[in-house]
Parts: sequence; C-alpha cells; structure tokens
Amino acid sequence: MPLVWNSELATGNRPIDEQHRRLFQLFNDLDGAVGRDRGEREVSRTITALSVYVVAHFQMEEDLMRQGGYPGLATHQVAHQLMKIQVEDMVDQYESMRRDPVRVMRVLEQWLVEHVQKEDRAMAQWLFAPWDPAGPGARAGHKQP
Repeated sequence: MPLVWNSELATGNRPIDEQHRRLFQLFNDLDGAVGRDRGEREVSRTITALSVYVVAHFQMEEDLMRQGGYPGLATHQVAHQLMKIQVEDMVDQYESMRRDPVRVMRVLEQWLVEHVQKEDRAMAQWLFAPWDPAGPGARAGHKQP
C-alpha cells in the first residue's frame, strides 16, 4: 500500500518537506516494484536508491539541527542511526534473500510516518519558529524579521 503525503506530515520547512516527499516517493517506488514483482534488478536498484537518499536526508537534517543549536539533536541522531541500520539491514536481507522485503518495508513505513509526524515536525518547529528578541525564539539559527 503506497504512502500518501498529506498536510499532517508537513513540517513547514520547504527543503525538509521536499526531501520527505522524495523519501515517500522512493518508498512507493519500492512498494510498487515489490508488489508488481518487477524482478530482483529493479527492486535492488530501488532499495539502493532509498538507502542512499535516507543517509543524505538524515545528514541534511542533522546539519540543520547542529547549526541551529537544536537541543534534541542527540536523541534525533539516535533515531536516525537506528533507521539507517534498519535500511541497511533491509538491503542486506533482500540481497541475501533471507527475508521477504514486504515485511521489512512495513517496519520502514510505520517508522517513516511516525518519525516525520513527531520528531521531524518538532525539530522544524523549533528551528524555524519566528524570531522574538524577548522570548525563546531568539536562539541561534532562527529566522529574524
């Protein structure tokens, strides 16, 4: 079943949201390749593209958090690291044919939606909140008027 992007998943930050949409598209490409039994070559290519993009996306988010002084950086990095391990495991398991990719994809699907809705949304709201010289929004990395 394909992942559907909706407004509940938006963080309000264009680069992050565009990358999340791309992650959803890559996931849906993989889901389609597996569901239509497109063959090992296409599934392998799609899994690889997804795993490479996940790493690049996580790096971009972590760079933003580091630059903005996000207090939840360490916790967010742990969540990213755990997902990177799961994605790498998915690639390894598919390539060695030890596990049905559909089952692994369901774990990825659930994590992706929950992570975007909770952790990424909170991170983006903190990093990109309006700047207020009198309040907590006056942190480094926040947009000034």
